[in-house]
Amino acid sequence: MSRLKFLSHFSSHTGSAMIGGVIQLITITVMAGIYGPQAFSALAAFMAMSHALAFFTSLNLGGYTISLTARLERMNFASTLVTGTILFTCIALMLCSVAWIAVPAHWLPTGILILPFYAAAQAFSSIFFGLHLAAARTFWAAAALLLRPTLFFAIALLFQWLHPAAITLIASVVLAEVLVCLMLYTGLAGTERDQIFRLSLARWRVSWRRHHKFYLTGGLGSYLSNLAMNTPILLGGWIMTPTQMGNFALALRLMSAPVRMIGAPIGAIVNRSIARHYRDEQAIGRKIFVTYGLGVLIGMVGFALLAYLLRAFEYLLPTDWVEMTDYAPVVFCAGVFLFATSTIGFLPLLIKNLWFLTIWSTGRILGLSCSMLAVIAMDLAPITFLGLFATVEICASLVFVAGNTLKLKSQGRI
Repeated sequence: MSRLKFLSHFSSHTGSAMIGGVIQLITITVMAGIYGPQAFSALAAFMAMSHALAFFTSLNLGGYTISLTARLERMNFASTLVTGTILFTCIALMLCSVAWIAVPAHWLPTGILILPFYAAAQAFSSIFFGLHLAAARTFWAAAALLLRPTLFFAIALLFQWLHPAAITLIASVVLAEVLVCLMLYTGLAGTERDQIFRLSLARWRVSWRRHHKFYLTGGLGSYLSNLAMNTPILLGGWIMTPTQMGNFALALRLMSAPVRMIGAPIGAIVNRSIARHYRDEQAIGRKIFVTYGLGVLIGMVGFALLAYLLRAFEYLLPTDWVEMTDYAPVVFCAGVFLFATSTIGFLPLLIKNLWFLTIWSTGRILGLSCSMLAVIAMDLAPITFLGLFATVEICASLVFVAGNTLKLKSQGRI
């Protein structure tokens, strides 16, 4: 791939990701205002649970690993991922069915029986998206990033007109993901569509045995990292009322949007530069850290501005959402440090330090779990959990940066 073609491919994908992120942020905020905090709380719990079920699909390896796989192995690898996704989706469906029968309804997220199908649709989308990226079909990849939030907005408005309830908001997300998945599948070449659905449990078992170390390091580490991002929602539902949870979830959503939209492109630039220095066996120059520092500064200014705007225009918010302005500052404080971490995204993968990613993500989950238990045991206010959440995220970000910096120094890369 020529340098010009690579830059065009990168800019179109990154640009679509940022524009799609803006559309998604606007869409989810408008839907939150229309449906209210209780429905938004149910949606947040449903989507967080779908990330937990990702373990039963493809271990969150789809798009990332397919794009790195050699061309001759790509289709075989995608086929084994599809086989594993279908197998574990069936297992997840059985587990959710048992939980729906045996567990009290108020302990379960709304729409639990469609959770496995949503997780499967996400896994298939990731696999198909990775195949498009690997073949440099930027049109389909860009279309998926823009279509997902647009479809959700249109479907949610229609369902709200028919029956405004939490389940219809959740159904909008699921249906939008399924349609995007079908669109990506349609865009595949005919040979690709034929090969990826050549299911074989024997081949999947052989692939697992051959690559089990990678699954248990890169796959598990990536999965735990994603799960840690959703842990505050999963735990917050135990100690907050639905209204409080909806306010917290929206504040968290507002916090994560700039992290993904701005942090991801900066992280891609930083990681690509570090990878090139590793390939050429060169020390990492100061320019990379200057880029990293500028990204963090932009994030800090953006979060401070967002918190100020929420406070300044609090009187314009519906009464049900005013409580969000109390939660937002402490959530955004954690967001600044989370943004700092996101700008060096997959650095552990580049320095072959996958166990650090696994241990670090596990530490975040345990820290948040201990925070929730402390709030319950000491009968503290839910706002205390947010303070502990911010503390855990700040400490985790500092550990992440420090751990990777020490690793780079020990290798003589700095």
